[in-house]
Amino acid sequence: MLTVGVCGPSGSGKSTFCAYLRDLGCKVIDCDAVYAKLIEPPSVLLDKLADTFGKRVIRGDGTLDRKALSKIVFGDPEMLRLLNETTFTHIIRRVHKILNLFRNRGFGI
Repeated sequence: MLTVGVCGPSGSGKSTFCAYLRDLGCKVIDCDAVYAKLIEPPSVLLDKLADTFGKRVIRGDGTLDRKALSKIVFGDPEMLRLLNETTFTHIIRRVHKILNLFRNRGFGI
């Protein structure tokens, strides 16, 4: 199975390229969608974000307050590093599980 990672800055065409791959019949894992699923309450990652950055990053309905979190991390390189370290671990773990499902079912990426 060929596995391809697509990365780049915002606006670089990642989504367009991945749409092209989907049109060709490729399986595409969208890490933004994986992250969104990982922070749906109840969530281990959501709890970890609250523990790391404070309860103020959680809205009254239990969802992540992205605006509050962004105020904490953007402009502070250490806080951004901590956010990336916290979230990437969970995202990568989930992507590996999805890749294993594809492999076990004979799907290609």
